[in-house]
Amino acid sequence: MLFAGTGLLIPALILLYWTFSKTGAGREMVLWPSSLMFMGLDGPNPRLIIDIVIVYAIAWIENVVLYAIIGVLTWPLTYYILRLKSRKTAR
Repeated sequence: MLFAGTGLLIPALILLYWTFSKTGAGREMVLWPSSLMFMGLDGPNPRLIIDIVIVYAIAWIENVVLYAIIGVLTWPLTYYILRLKSRKTAR
């Protein structure tokens, strides 16, 4: 749940940064990899608002799922390492 919440918070912070900053994407791609989908909004023809909303929603959902998967995969390993560490310090 913590990782999924982080996956939701990171895009919100990046969108705020993009709103108030004059610089474009760069390091943000590491934190929000699904933002690559926004290239689909570029093109010679203007996009409908529903297209923009759908692309943003899919990018956010993908990021939440990606962060949740990372959390599911790393949390057991982190728990195991911390448990081993606490056993060593208890001796």
